[in-house]
Amino acid sequence: MIMQRILALFVFAIFLDTPVARAAEVPSVPAAGSVETAKPTWHRLAVTNSWFANSHADARFMPQGIEGMYVTPDGTTYTNIRWEEGGGNVATVKADGTVQPQPTVPGYHGWGHSGGRAVTANSKYVFFSQQYNNEGGGLKNADNWPPAGKAWYGISRRSRSKIGSGPAFAGGKGGKDSPAGCFLPVHEVETSRKESDAHLRSLCASEDELFVSCPLDNKIRVYDAEQMTLKRSWEVADAWQIALDGEGALWVAIGEDATQLRRYDAQGKALPQSITLPAGSRLGSFCIDGAGRLLIGDVGRNECVLIFKDITSQPKLDGTFGVKGGIYSGTPGALAPLKFHQVRGIGVDATGAIYIANTQYRTNGPGVWLEKYSPAGELQWRRHCVVFTDSGAVDPSSDGKSIYGMTERYDVDLGKPPGEEATLAAYTANFHKYPHDPRFVQYDNSGVYVRRLDNQTFVVTTGMGSGQSPFCIYRLNATTDGEVMIPCVVWSNSTKYPHAPKGEWMWRDLNGDGQFDADEYVPTKVHEAYGGNSAFMDARGDIWMTCWGPLRKIDYRGLDRHGVPIYEGAFTTIPAPQPFHTVRRVRYDPEQDVMYLAGTMPGEKTHHWKSMGNHLCRYDGWSKGNRKATWHVVCTFQKGTPCEPISFDVAGDYAFVAVAERGKVGDQEIKRGHIDVYANKTGVSTGYIEPPGDWGVGWMDACECLSVHRRKNGEYLIIEEDDGRSKNLMYRWNPEASPSRR
Repeated sequence: MIMQRILALFVFAIFLDTPVARAAEVPSVPAAGSVETAKPTWHRLAVTNSWFANSHADARFMPQGIEGMYVTPDGTTYTNIRWEEGGGNVATVKADGTVQPQPTVPGYHGWGHSGGRAVTANSKYVFFSQQYNNEGGGLKNADNWPPAGKAWYGISRRSRSKIGSGPAFAGGKGGKDSPAGCFLPVHEVETSRKESDAHLRSLCASEDELFVSCPLDNKIRVYDAEQMTLKRSWEVADAWQIALDGEGALWVAIGEDATQLRRYDAQGKALPQSITLPAGSRLGSFCIDGAGRLLIGDVGRNECVLIFKDITSQPKLDGTFGVKGGIYSGTPGALAPLKFHQVRGIGVDATGAIYIANTQYRTNGPGVWLEKYSPAGELQWRRHCVVFTDSGAVDPSSDGKSIYGMTERYDVDLGKPPGEEATLAAYTANFHKYPHDPRFVQYDNSGVYVRRLDNQTFVVTTGMGSGQSPFCIYRLNATTDGEVMIPCVVWSNSTKYPHAPKGEWMWRDLNGDGQFDADEYVPTKVHEAYGGNSAFMDARGDIWMTCWGPLRKIDYRGLDRHGVPIYEGAFTTIPAPQPFHTVRRVRYDPEQDVMYLAGTMPGEKTHHWKSMGNHLCRYDGWSKGNRKATWHVVCTFQKGTPCEPISFDVAGDYAFVAVAERGKVGDQEIKRGHIDVYANKTGVSTGYIEPPGDWGVGWMDACECLSVHRRKNGEYLIIEEDDGRSKNLMYRWNPEASPSRR
């Protein structure tokens, strides 16, 4: 995934100045009797610009996850994560919940840089782990990058007063897109080595020394905090997280999701104290507070914080913090104070306030909600980011008051100011009950559909577009599972699931228990050509897949006695109608019997494999056999660049088309987040929508990255994925041209 994005950026840089094709210049052969529309109208529509899924839209955005976290005595929280698309790998959150804007050139992320899994600080410096590479040998400077075929895993040291810079030290690397002389390589490894082996796992620091946990060679290393020179080391098998206690001794968690901690003096001598967690508990993170207590984020079924006292003499469990069962207590999945989930970061400041990093750790996607609690257990604030390359969708029955994402649900109050309308309400996955939910097995973030079939609500998830993407249907049962989505139908070709056969298959939950039993798989070839394209469930429950050329349709056959939708392995193949050579996106309105298709024409190639193609057509009377397009739009694109259509949706009286990347069409600058709007009866361009320029919007980076809902009052809620700063853009548009509130 990381290399895929870097290569895409490299290709974009090469083609940025290539010739431009206006819509009218693109050769096209509309079907007989169809109407080809003119190029888009460059009229910017008045919308209310908003967003959700991240606490902020600008440079104060929360990172897309937390793998390492440290809280200073004054309540400043530092976090780190290996991959952060917007470059916010290392984040700073002040005690009052203010997320500090990211430095302009922090050197956390970019050409040859990525983040890490560990962070710590003393009164002068912030230390965080990083990976440096040479982009396949393309970066050549011994002061900045490792030699060809190698990668560095090490530590960056920055000034706490200005985290974007720091005093250099002898032998330090960096200087190109990062502060010069501020990075210390700890491991130099072959680039073929698994990243998880070489990443530094944990850091902790006194005023004089920096302690480093190195699982790669099972060592604890100790460096001079000023000179950054190695002072000593000792072996600890499977060392993981570390922390210093009040006597200067080092506590070491043994292994990932540890059940045991051991204590060593600062020279590496084993001390008699140790802690063994209660049965069923697992350590996701730990810290030691100013009162000498050791706090453990329990990521087992308890999903709470374990508190140990007397840790320098005879450690003993002294209680817990948070509700036992965490987010699955009470109404399962519903967010509430003290209902924790996968606490992978924890810290305590000098006042006794506790900071909790709740994460979506066990899913293959990122996500975090960082909370601060008073010593009495009162929630002070919450900051969150819970998406990356996935987009939400309105529950149509809610008329815009509820939005589902891949792993979360939001309550929506459209009377609130922009950016505050959608409140994170629930985390909808449960590893403890449904460990083989696709979101834990092969989660490939992308779009969501919410459908009402036979008076029951279902949430449908699609993949980003790769050949390994699953297509999944989830059912809801508030009585048994609260907010948690229960897996019930999956199309995939992965062998990671229990009993999964080789090749393409459909799994349907025959007994309604959400487990993948051996007798619940059916072989099918429908998924073999789904990769790189998309799938859609219409309002009737029928499924349409675009398969590099033709369409494939899977008929909905009602619900079984467990409330699980009935589908068979069989499907119908429908040839691509004129003027298409390949069909890549589909929307079908069964009530109106209208089909909308997007794709490419003979002889055309898209710049990016995820593109939907430059052509969009409407077909009336589809079920009656009509294959003549009512209209044919050539969408906005710049030839030879990723400025091309990637996704579309239809709602009410309009069709909406998202463009993947910025570019230029004629004299018109196309900005990231660009959406063209067409009247769906005629195909005539209505105008376009773009976000504010200071929101740091990235690529529209998934095949199904756009979802639109028309409310009963005529307002349109337009939801668009944004991978740049890990959020969903939400535009509110009234066709009567209500003024923008931005």
